[in-house]
Amino acid sequence: MGTLHSLDVEDRMEFPLLVSQVNTTWRTLALNSSRLWASIVYKGFPKFVLTPVMLTKQKLKVNPHGLFYYPLIALFLQRSRAQPLDIHIDIRDPHHDYTVREVDVSGLGHPMDTLLHLLTPYAFRLRGFHFITNTWIDVIQLLLPFCVKPQGGAETAGLFGPVVQKKWPNVKHVVLSGTAVQWRLWCLPNLESLTLTFLAHDARPSSSEFRSMLQSVAHSLIYLDLQGSTPVDDTNELQTERERLDPIQLPALGSLCLGYAEPDHLHWIIQSINTPSIVSLEFRDLWECYKDFCQEIEQFSQDNMHDTIRDASSLFGMIMAHMPFNLRGLRHLTLRYVKLQPCLIDSLSVPALDGVAIPPERFLSSLPVLHTLTLEKTDFEQVAISIFHNPERVTKHALKVFNVDSCYPWRVGYVNPGREQVARETYEGMNFPASSIEMLPGELHTSQGDMIS
Repeated sequence: MGTLHSLDVEDRMEFPLLVSQVNTTWRTLALNSSRLWASIVYKGFPKFVLTPVMLTKQKLKVNPHGLFYYPLIALFLQRSRAQPLDIHIDIRDPHHDYTVREVDVSGLGHPMDTLLHLLTPYAFRLRGFHFITNTWIDVIQLLLPFCVKPQGGAETAGLFGPVVQKKWPNVKHVVLSGTAVQWRLWCLPNLESLTLTFLAHDARPSSSEFRSMLQSVAHSLIYLDLQGSTPVDDTNELQTERERLDPIQLPALGSLCLGYAEPDHLHWIIQSINTPSIVSLEFRDLWECYKDFCQEIEQFSQDNMHDTIRDASSLFGMIMAHMPFNLRGLRHLTLRYVKLQPCLIDSLSVPALDGVAIPPERFLSSLPVLHTLTLEKTDFEQVAISIFHNPERVTKHALKVFNVDSCYPWRVGYVNPGREQVARETYEGMNFPASSIEMLPGELHTSQGDMIS
């Protein structure tokens, strides 16, 4: 028998119903336990049928109570009383072909419209809201009636600075993947984690909207994950305006993950935030995810600049110039698919790094309390080895954990074949203390010939 805390979300509704039907005593106990009724689950692809309507003196409108289609959900809303709600809606079509379809899924002709109208008055009680469907075009149309307007109406929203409201004060965690909302109607004042992934440029919040969003949750935001979703402002006018604004202070933020299709897409966020409490930082080059799709849809050629030259040195130069992160307190750093130009890899291939350090080396050398460094298919293995595990160079501190996946810094090719050979010999001959290294899939040979996997 499932319980309220079962991994199967459907058990969360079946359990209180089952308990309430045991006998009179158990029924009384169940009805008096409002927390039992605070989880609402709807799974199944709704059919395109007409929703019952009711006639009023003014006009035809959808039955606001949704009793015809969702009597059980209405019952749970009533019996949960003032408890925070966890709502899980999954309307994926098992026969969906994953193509963009121009389908009208809003209005009176779709049962989901009735369900969302039924749930909207209870939005202030939301603690968790999961809405899953096949494609973003379905989601964006279905969620339109679920928008919560700020005080004073939507017509004045966003005209006088950030929208400050208390509509959904219990929501702590939000994940939006490929789904745009009306950013100026932001109504989540107590978020602890925010994840935005894979938003098209025209669907992303503007710089002013995102500034208002972050300022409204600055006191509570602990985790921020932006994968291909940061505002992109590339005009001189916007840059001048940005320079006049004070950085957005995020005193509680401890973990930040940033993904980019182009390094300059992160310039706005780097120049606009200040994170004094940051302890975990991750950068990811998303081109590995984008390139196949973009080459097919946008007809990028195989010799396109995006695909052949991936250079993140400007990104780290920007970080060192603006210092949005407290690097002296950073303990965990992860780099995934972050690449450098071959000429820069050449300059890092010698055992000792002399002269003026380039931005990637300066960045890694500015982390005095770094505990864990994770590199996944990057061009930073060689510089990391030279900084943290070079017997000819005095390090400021000992790196406790060094995770490497696919650790071959020469895989993208060197301009100078001789430098490539030096890199191979240096890399394979480096003496690593095995106790301080954890390896992800891949192989690393020490000078004694041992293999650490």
